[in-house]
Amino acid sequence: MFIAFRFVTGWGAFQSLASVPLWVGEIVPPRNRGRLVDIHAVLLKFGYTLAGYVGVGFYSYSGNEHWRAALSFVMLFPAILLAGIHWMPESPRYLLSKGRVEEAWAVVKRLRSDPQDSSDEYAEREFYQMPKQIELDATLKASYLDTFRRPSYRKPALITIYLFFSLVSSGVLVINSPYSVGVVTCVLLTKPRLWRSAVLRAALRRYRGLAAPGRLDTYWTCHKRSGYNICDKLPRPYLTSLGFVLCTLTLIVDVALQKNFLYTKYPGGLSAAVAMLFLFFIFNSLTLDGTSYFYIGELWPSHLRAQGFTLALVTLCVINLAWVEAAPYAFAAIGWKYYISFIVLSALAAVVSFLTFPDTLHKPLEEIALLFGDSDQVVVDQRQLAGAYLSRDILNAEDTEIEKI
Repeated sequence: MFIAFRFVTGWGAFQSLASVPLWVGEIVPPRNRGRLVDIHAVLLKFGYTLAGYVGVGFYSYSGNEHWRAALSFVMLFPAILLAGIHWMPESPRYLLSKGRVEEAWAVVKRLRSDPQDSSDEYAEREFYQMPKQIELDATLKASYLDTFRRPSYRKPALITIYLFFSLVSSGVLVINSPYSVGVVTCVLLTKPRLWRSAVLRAALRRYRGLAAPGRLDTYWTCHKRSGYNICDKLPRPYLTSLGFVLCTLTLIVDVALQKNFLYTKYPGGLSAAVAMLFLFFIFNSLTLDGTSYFYIGELWPSHLRAQGFTLALVTLCVINLAWVEAAPYAFAAIGWKYYISFIVLSALAAVVSFLTFPDTLHKPLEEIALLFGDSDQVVVDQRQLAGAYLSRDILNAEDTEIEKI
């Protein structure tokens, strides 16, 4: 029964993992999409951290049923979500696809309100673009087979698969697994007084809390008032390539340290190896984890965006299963050399992403098809509408005049 309901829980978790960034990406303005979708990844890592420390909290419990109390926390956050979901706005694109135009406009106007744009010009422009594009999208095929048949659909599909393959193949989930704790165990044995804390031991052994600082750093650098907004300033290919480069360099240093100090009595070298793992998680979280979610949401046209997220999550699960299942045997057979696979694949991903990935920075979702040569699938773009606003008072124009524009 436990295994059966663990399957149900996993199903729901991954459904949320795919639908939340998709939904957030559709309701936020293009100029803020990176940092706002990235909150999804920030809180995802907060959940990992909380799960680790819930385990710590019940570590010394003497009863035989303490696992029930720990698992009860799983129900807390879905209950909070269900309690507040009534007040969460629906995607305006979904509402328009169902003919609920007034509700869609209310959502767009409320979420695009800006004191510097008292006439709601930006909201008007974007809302004019949405229904026109949805009308066209309703006439287009949206099956998985068509996704791989048409070249302009096949390219985002291949980018999606390769990005999530590379994300998992950077080693982040293997290092996050309980099979890769050799270096941490050595540190605990060589410096027992310094590392005696159960909290630190659990965080290191299970790697649940390591990525949270990176996610918080990402949110800080992505905040509107920060000096440098990495999520919405750097082109997407630069951001992903930078992440893979940093992860590669960190793993190279960590592998060198493990080669020379693992299973030795040199605590300084072992501590440095653990520090490299911390640094690896921070770099991965800062540049790749959240980026992968909002970048996939930006790659796909509206009528295929759900399929795009499905491909991403299927790739993540399949590749993760392959790496993690092989991990205990690989670490037993070749030890630290298993990390060399991650170094090679991350270095390759840095080159491929930099040279081949398209830049979707600040692109409206209705104009994504232009990046892949499908100009016939874009009804109107924002540059045309912006020019129209500069040349005439479009807010008072008749619909026929708007059609001419």
